[in-house]
Amino acid sequence: MKKILYQALVVAIAFTFIGCSKSSSSPQPVSVLVEGTVYPTVVIGSQTWTSLNYNGPGGENYNNSTTNIPLFGKLYTLEEARAIPLPKGWELPTAADYNLLLKNAGGVPQTRDVNGVTVISSNYMVGSFSAVELMSTSRWQGTNGNNQLGFNAQPAGDGAADTQNFYSLYSSAFFIVNDFTANNSHYLAVQISCSPPQAAISDYDLGIDFRGSVRFVKNN
Repeated sequence: MKKILYQALVVAIAFTFIGCSKSSSSPQPVSVLVEGTVYPTVVIGSQTWTSLNYNGPGGENYNNSTTNIPLFGKLYTLEEARAIPLPKGWELPTAADYNLLLKNAGGVPQTRDVNGVTVISSNYMVGSFSAVELMSTSRWQGTNGNNQLGFNAQPAGDGAADTQNFYSLYSSAFFIVNDFTANNSHYLAVQISCSPPQAAISDYDLGIDFRGSVRFVKNN
């Protein structure tokens, strides 16, 4: 019964997001079936994204709680996320996929100082005005979003299974990126925060058991 109610919920959300999707030259699916559950989708630029966090087998609820919050989904390691079977054409997003999303949201390349020289990074940074377009309209502890792009980021926080510590519930969303940093020791994740609203790809030294929310993407 709970699964039927959950599927009814996500289908209703899918129809809500149809009006928020950017136009495409051909009809795009408004939902995708993953591991027996229907997830709503949204078209943003040349990409179709799931607009609800994955909540399937494996993973952990925030704080190892016995109560699952369907809108937040579970938190997964990169290894667990890579093992999720997906329909043809769908994938676990890479840094390039998320960079394109952030670019479509109005992001600009990040810069850093190297020996006094400003170097432009390939990662994009989204400021307050655009970040709220990626964020859900409620549940944030601080600035809520307006979800104009329909991505519907939820402040589900993150965690590290090796230490059993969890962080940032209601203040940040962390999405697993299907890449490591150059030395293969740090995880890449997209962080969307509410104070102030911003979004960027960052690397996190939380060990191999870093856990974040999971979304899927399909390039149109």
